[in-house]
Amino acid sequence: MSRETRRLSNIKQKVISSVDFYPSSTSVREGEILIANPRGKPLRLYKKLKGMLWWSDFTRDGNEYVDKNLEVSKNLTVYNNFKVHQHPAFRAYKSSDQNNIAVASDVQITFDTENFDNGGDFSSNAFTAPVAGIYYFNTNVHLSNIDTAAGYYKLSIYIDSTETGVSRDDSDKIYSADTDFQAMKVSTLVKLSVGDTALVKIYQSSGTQQTDIQNASKITYFEGFLVAGAIT
Repeated sequence: MSRETRRLSNIKQKVISSVDFYPSSTSVREGEILIANPRGKPLRLYKKLKGMLWWSDFTRDGNEYVDKNLEVSKNLTVYNNFKVHQHPAFRAYKSSDQNNIAVASDVQITFDTENFDNGGDFSSNAFTAPVAGIYYFNTNVHLSNIDTAAGYYKLSIYIDSTETGVSRDDSDKIYSADTDFQAMKVSTLVKLSVGDTALVKIYQSSGTQQTDIQNASKITYFEGFLVAGAIT
């Protein structure tokens, strides 16, 4: 029990008033103790002491919550788990080319430089969800030395081992000869659990191993953020 709660509980007043609203300091007399019980809000105990209005919420299970600011003037002791998460959001890009990607194999795209990483959840080319919720991801990949003999190129956002967003380019049907460059882009909205990872892979179905992933002007990037948390 906090010092303020003990102070409020140590009362000499025989009858405690009850109101259906949260009072202001001007509406409570010096030394008066009262209980406020507004509809849809926590039950609260008030006492005015030396011109200051003190109050404490009652709880059914002993848990306390903070709906505004939490200020600790001295020590804060936590006996169980205490977690604070920033709102997850990141954007990372390539700082060097990824040359001659393998053919007929899912190749993970590397993103070695961060524009920002709010919460520190992006590492080793992948994002790991710190909280459960709905997340939005988007990636743009710049390819060069496109092989017309490739049946197709497929760009995918993977959640763990599952493709959730896919873009496909049928190169053999689009180009009559090898071409210098092309951009591919994928975005997806997906539900994640704590610890789920998101990363980007590309697949060249056939042809020659000659295609490069470029970093020119930071145009090959991967980004994402939490849209809504605690989704069940």
